[in-house]
Amino acid sequence: MVSSSGTQHKTSASGGRQSAVNKKAEKREIAKRKILNATLNLIADEGLSSLSHRNIAKAAGVQLAMTTYYFQTFDNLLLSAFHLFLENLQPVLAELGENQKTLMRECVNRDGVLVEKEAYITGIGDLFDAYFDSALESRRRQLTIESQFMFAQFLPDVLAREVQQYTATLKKVAEQFCAPLSNHHLKTDGALLLAVVQYLEFSAVGSAPSDRREGREMVERLLRGFLRS
Repeated sequence: MVSSSGTQHKTSASGGRQSAVNKKAEKREIAKRKILNATLNLIADEGLSSLSHRNIAKAAGVQLAMTTYYFQTFDNLLLSAFHLFLENLQPVLAELGENQKTLMRECVNRDGVLVEKEAYITGIGDLFDAYFDSALESRRRQLTIESQFMFAQFLPDVLAREVQQYTATLKKVAEQFCAPLSNHHLKTDGALLLAVVQYLEFSAVGSAPSDRREGREMVERLLRGFLRS
């Protein structure tokens, strides 16, 4: 028969073990996040070609063995870093989508039909103008990282598939902007808008940035062309 005090002792011991497990898990997640952030920082500063277990461990301030302990292979580490990049990018995509929905509500009639087409097009121009003009350092680093993943020639197969899925997601976002204007070629129109926006984005972090005003004109002219297609 177990006394009440014995039961309390066992409960206390169990709680202590659980607390230790939780602290260990928290410590593990902190270390993994340090390694992944260091990986993304290296990609932003020096490109994918700069990555190695040793360079990442040094940048993260951890022992070399920890990169393989937590991620086993270099491909797993790179894939996890890409997932963190996507996590960091989600608020940007969500804000763009919400801004488009707000603009749409301002340009439709009671039946939900787009009647203020020119206002919608110039409104999108305003959205992208503000988007490109924000020029936040964090966003610039995201674009630098994105360009490295998007245009890498040799990626592990699993990561290459993830990048393809990410591109498909971006096309869906672009199609959301084109849908009120596009009659019969929504997928093609979305792909065209994405191509223009990505050109403007990546040129912003390249050696020959495009003119912002010209970029807006490109977007608006393209959207007006969708009305005539």
